[in-house]
Amino acid sequence: MKQIVSIIALSLPITMSSSIVFALPSEEKALFYTNDLYEETKLSSGSSKENQIELLEADNEESNFSYDFKLLTGIVYTNNLYLGYDEKGFNPALTLTLDMDYYDFFFESNRKNRINSELGRVYIGYHLWENDNYQLDIISGSYAPAISKENEDGEPVPELINLNERENDYNFGARFSKLDGSTYYSLELVYDLASLTHNGWILDSYAGKVHTIGNWDITYGLGHTWYSENTSNYFLGIKKEEVAPGISSYKTGASYAINLEFSAQYPISESWVFEATLTHNWLSKNISESPLIIDDSITIALIGFGYVF
Repeated sequence: MKQIVSIIALSLPITMSSSIVFALPSEEKALFYTNDLYEETKLSSGSSKENQIELLEADNEESNFSYDFKLLTGIVYTNNLYLGYDEKGFNPALTLTLDMDYYDFFFESNRKNRINSELGRVYIGYHLWENDNYQLDIISGSYAPAISKENEDGEPVPELINLNERENDYNFGARFSKLDGSTYYSLELVYDLASLTHNGWILDSYAGKVHTIGNWDITYGLGHTWYSENTSNYFLGIKKEEVAPGISSYKTGASYAINLEFSAQYPISESWVFEATLTHNWLSKNISESPLIIDDSITIALIGFGYVF
């Protein structure tokens, strides 16, 4: 499926925390408990105990909200995948990623669970359950892009004159993940619940590992994405009424893609980071044989600098 270079994303490490005041002793100190950690906070002698409690609650509210906002600029390389598109080569890239958590709700990119966040998908979801190593989330997001009758310049593609345009899908499902030291595993199962596009299933599995060498963070990962028959035919199939000169009817079964990712990051300053990312996708034979597809793999490479706000 086609990758999107520029993306806005949100993701949050969420921790539910509540502050309970145990004592307000004469020494003007408040002892409170947050996430199994006792902290002693000096009270201001010029304010009331009620105001101090309100301040503690406000601080606790802030601890339930977090965000990570980054601007990435650089050069991206991609090859042609879709009929009629001429995207192959190097192009400037400007990417914004925003990862946020508020209590157990999140809006995230792949930054926390896959290395190619700038080239990946966006999730909106809710953390159902978690412990030290495992997590279960409700997730939603787009896993496959739209396909248009026009190319990237807005010009009609002759072979696609009769094509019913494919819309971006939007799926709902669950993600089970495990963090084992520097290794991350995830398994996602989503469905076109609203029947807006393919009315099918997508199963995505992934394993990634981080190595720290000096100031370098080196990450690599391997993923596998399975598309059900309905999903595959919506994006790859050609109905009889869509046939045109240069394009024939096509129907297929379930398909898959295998994804290999590599990333390197090096901090230049407190806010600036050098980044290099490479992702390569091998497509199953019935994907590459679709009249809409002109290659059997996708390669995307990005090199640039990120500014973390």
